[in-house]
Amino acid sequence: MNRISRRKAGAHARTARRLEMAPSRSYKRCMKQACFVAALLVVGIFSVVSARAGSVREQQAMAAWHKQDECARDAFVKFPDYVPESNAKRAEATRQCERDNHLPERVPANESPIKTIPDDEAN
Repeated sequence: MNRISRRKAGAHARTARRLEMAPSRSYKRCMKQACFVAALLVVGIFSVVSARAGSVREQQAMAAWHKQDECARDAFVKFPDYVPESNAKRAEATRQCERDNHLPERVPANESPIKTIPDDEAN
């Protein structure tokens, strides 16, 4: 063999060795897809966490609603009977707890701020 053909043979051998050591195309494709899916999962998790956090006002509203529920629950534990006297005492205990915690008073269901059309005027 002459000198040039030996160089070509060496280059071909090096190229063949590189191809043997290199991962196959399907392996590379699988890895790219796996990395893409992992990246999507990370983005999804962070978006859910940031959406779950909410704004400051939302957090304050949730804390106030939670405290109002605790007031109502505590009042029901103190006055569990459904007799008019217990209902009045329970409502007063709830209002007192809300006042003590600087919460707005709940509007009774029959005193809704939303105006409704009476049934006889609806038709």
